[in-house]
Amino acid sequence: MTAVIKRKQHREIELQQKKAIKKLNKMMVQRTLKVHEAIQFEAANKGLPPMSDAVSVYTDAIGDGYDIDEIDDLITNCWNLGIYSKPVADLIWQLIVQPTLILRGLDKDEHVINVLLKAIIDRSTIYAFDPRFIIEFSLTDQGEGHFYLKVGSAKADPYKQLFQLTSNAIQVIKAYR
Repeated sequence: MTAVIKRKQHREIELQQKKAIKKLNKMMVQRTLKVHEAIQFEAANKGLPPMSDAVSVYTDAIGDGYDIDEIDDLITNCWNLGIYSKPVADLIWQLIVQPTLILRGLDKDEHVINVLLKAIIDRSTIYAFDPRFIIEFSLTDQGEGHFYLKVGSAKADPYKQLFQLTSNAIQVIKAYR
């Protein structure tokens, strides 16, 4: 029974992803794809706060009792969503975040979802001065429940980043099979 539900769940997620990708591709072709107007892409990298500090704010807000690697993965994806306009961010949420929440059993966890949504909003408001995308992160276990978070970030073309994201989206879900 579980395998059937899991298979059905995967089909539903893949269908949802295909629809989101189709809409994003249509927006790209029609050139209606927009980044959030508040993001300052022309800002210099010099003097910006460490990206790990920004991610840690949301990790701390979610709290203990979760797989920190999975939570930081979701947070970094949501951080990058804040660069795009709301319609685009909503589609990316459907493409990557929602399926990941479902597969990790967090889709009903309102606390986690609210913190992730706050990260998206804060990215386009409080952190609008920061033009960087989070490219990667790593966690090093320091024992006793403490981790060292290293975040790699860079300025990047938001349209190329979106293309990369949509290209890899289906692979994320297939990894859960």
